[in-house]
Amino acid sequence: MAARSRASLADESPQDTVDPATGRLSALEGRFARFHPAAAVASVAVSGYVAICLVFAGMGLLDHVNRWFAGNRTSSMNGWTDHATKVADTSGILVVLVAAIIVLLVFRLRWDAVFLAVALGLELLTFLSINYLVGRPRPDVERLGSLPSTSSFPSGHAAAMLALYGGLAVIVSTRLRARVAAVVCWIIAVLATAAIGVARVYRGMHHPSDVAAGALLGLAVLGVALVAVRTGEMAAAERRRRRAPAGRPFDPELAP
Repeated sequence: MAARSRASLADESPQDTVDPATGRLSALEGRFARFHPAAAVASVAVSGYVAICLVFAGMGLLDHVNRWFAGNRTSSMNGWTDHATKVADTSGILVVLVAAIIVLLVFRLRWDAVFLAVALGLELLTFLSINYLVGRPRPDVERLGSLPSTSSFPSGHAAAMLALYGGLAVIVSTRLRARVAAVVCWIIAVLATAAIGVARVYRGMHHPSDVAAGALLGLAVLGVALVAVRTGEMAAAERRRRRAPAGRPFDPELAP
């Protein structure tokens, strides 16, 4: 009986070690159990090494795009990138932001207006803080237009564009049932941010990695602003509920 038990254990396949509670992790462990421990460690380490090198080397190589753009500029592209930059300047962002907030307040969507204001305010504060702490020099190429007083990393234009138009896309996604409208708004937000990023790199104001960091910053502030506003909504609803007279039905939509 003991010999039979040992034989059954020896024939046990790695798949038999899969734990329903952990699923894929246990299956992965079962596959690696076939290898020598040193080989398992080495395979994961080498794979991670290759992936990390490819990502960071790619980011470094992308920064050479500035020189290519500087050597292949045209009058039409110079004009287009100038107009695109003005759209994402502080004045251009403020015009769209104020107009959007007014429309939202007219339709009594005050929390959505707060969401946009928080997102753009947070974007400005975080951009200035990170920009000061990093202090990355601008690309060493001839620049088109006046040089801002801020440094290169991250791209404030890309961050502001994604925070604003991405914020509008979030509002449309949550308020309208039509998925097509939400998808269109997100496509516009992404394309607008990408266009601004290309324009800033073309004009010698940013490295490509600055633009990528700016886009990530825009996404990050959208997430923080969304959580902050949802928290405020819940706090306001709870406060209203506690103040509501006994016996009167409570409507959370009316919470201040």
